[in-house]
Amino acid sequence: MHRVNTNQIKVSFSFSKINRSFSFIKIKSSEEKYWNALYLDSLINIPVLKSIVYENEASFYAMLNVTGDETIDIVESIVKEYDSLGIDIVSAESIEQHSLTQLLINSLASNESEFFRFNNLSGKFYYSHPSWFKKKGRVIWQIPTLEFKVTKDFILQDSVATFTSISNRKWMNLTEKRFKELPKYYFNNTNYTLKRKLPNENKEEEDIFIMRQVKGAKKTIIPLIDFSSWEKFIKSKSGAWYYLLSRIEKDLKNYINIEFDSWENAQWSEFRKTNFEFKEKRISELLKEKRLILIDAVSNNNSIVFCERFSLFLNEQLQIKLKINSKPKKNDLCIKLINNKENQEEVDQYKEAGQLFSKGIATHHITVEDFLNQFKFYLEKEINIHDEKTQTSLRKQNKTALTVIKNILKEIVIKDDILSNQISIIDWKSNDYKDDWMFAWKDKAKDSETIGFLKVSPNGILEFEILDLCDLFSASKYESYKKFFDPPYKHNNFHPEGLIQSANGFINIIGLTKRKAIPAFKKIDLGIL
Repeated sequence: MHRVNTNQIKVSFSFSKINRSFSFIKIKSSEEKYWNALYLDSLINIPVLKSIVYENEASFYAMLNVTGDETIDIVESIVKEYDSLGIDIVSAESIEQHSLTQLLINSLASNESEFFRFNNLSGKFYYSHPSWFKKKGRVIWQIPTLEFKVTKDFILQDSVATFTSISNRKWMNLTEKRFKELPKYYFNNTNYTLKRKLPNENKEEEDIFIMRQVKGAKKTIIPLIDFSSWEKFIKSKSGAWYYLLSRIEKDLKNYINIEFDSWENAQWSEFRKTNFEFKEKRISELLKEKRLILIDAVSNNNSIVFCERFSLFLNEQLQIKLKINSKPKKNDLCIKLINNKENQEEVDQYKEAGQLFSKGIATHHITVEDFLNQFKFYLEKEINIHDEKTQTSLRKQNKTALTVIKNILKEIVIKDDILSNQISIIDWKSNDYKDDWMFAWKDKAKDSETIGFLKVSPNGILEFEILDLCDLFSASKYESYKKFFDPPYKHNNFHPEGLIQSANGFINIIGLTKRKAIPAFKKIDLGIL
């Protein structure tokens, strides 16, 4: 049995030290335009704000690194200039504790240097690492970040926020009015955070960022964790957590102490290499037993060349023969080459690809634009003509492409298994399953009164069943399971999504929650994991 930390935090404060070092004000506006704190920079000549935190209404808390009479002077100057603002000096004890925690965390992004000191803070804590930047040459055009937020129920959670240079504005779905309203930022490389751009600051367009993606861009993905080296660990999402917690322990130790709640007696299943090898072997067998067909639904010069090279690459790397543009039959495996959404005109090619599946043909689509832009398929004879350094680089590119291709082939095999009501790529015997397991889920549609069931046998055979409240023969069984998707099982941050039932009737409810397991960061730092 083990103990695993979660991101549910327990916070204790040293209020006396907080109040001696800082003062707090709550600013509330009767006018919507003061929803941001932009006026603070023009009003207060000497930067004194450490952080701000917005509430759900048109108000926010501000944490200042001055106390006593200086705070009173600042409040009086704000009220004198803006009569639509209501300002109260508040004690740290009177602030909701999750907001006070966020104020202290946000203060880590402030800077003591004259150049980077300013009052108009973002109200959030964004972290980024230079390795996450997307560049065109030496120019940074996109900055992926992690926002760390403390929720009302004291969950410390992260979420990805992507900032894009306004030099790419023409590729954003953004009106002129909305563009002017959005806060502008530039990167503060002294502490890996974003600094709010002030109206009087002159910056080149390529150096100014707003929180927006460009049309057609892929969702930003930051690796969860990388143990291969300390440098790679720091570049991962877990490395960002380590950075934040280290800063809290170092810079806020006099004011706050954060401990993580934990799951006691946690259990987990060990990853077995034999199961991985079984899957690889089974996929290879099925791809040799069945026809694999590539349908070119694009039919232009680029797609024709792509299909030919893709076929040669699969044969050389995986010894898989690929038939191009043959008519697929039931039980064949199919890859359909289509355009991405931006290049589809009248026909929905995604929907067309799905129609083959309804005919009993396991089908997976790939988009020619994305593959041409991201992957190159190098044959051995093409690699061997280069020097050793170039050969290494080309083989590395091949390895990346091959990983993606193997995942595509795995998806096709899984779809084929589903058509056959079985999962054959898992070595079920290695898990020592002796009885059936049943999975259930409730249809989320507003007017739907159905619950779906999937029974998995120890040999991987699947059986599906749908319970409908309108069916008199299944209504009582439906009601007996429906209760698990309603209160009291649905509460706070836990929302039931499904359940698992064992052969002896034991039911385990599966649901969405903001709680998650986190690594033992201190052990990672000491190298004792």
